[in-house]
Amino acid sequence: MRGPGRTISAQRIRDLLDSSGRATPSIRQAADLLSGGPPDDVFEVSEVATSELLIIYRRRLRRAQAKNDPLSTDIDFLVSGLSEIDTGTVAMVASVRNGHVIYLWFTPGLDQLIGCVVGLDRRDNDDRS
Repeated sequence: MRGPGRTISAQRIRDLLDSSGRATPSIRQAADLLSGGPPDDVFEVSEVATSELLIIYRRRLRRAQAKNDPLSTDIDFLVSGLSEIDTGTVAMVASVRNGHVIYLWFTPGLDQLIGCVVGLDRRDNDDRS
């Protein structure tokens, strides 16, 4: 596994979103939000344990489905992708754009999208950087 300091370009993320073959609400929204940034934008990549994400997002999926939340489609896509991957970690990118938080998960080699969830940035304005 590669160490800290890994990055991915906004263009590469857009390419992976386009090539995912999915058109979930969050994927469309993330593509739109990322298109509004500078073309040479880069994002830091973190490694996250797949097992921990599955615990968190299976719970969130149950809640979203119970509330008929539109995000349930995006969370279901993420949980399905995480369930199918056979690595202990996945690559994750998080970004704030235009009042929204974008979370993206990729295979460790950054060659395939596993999931994408976009939500409103609910932090106080004083906390935003």
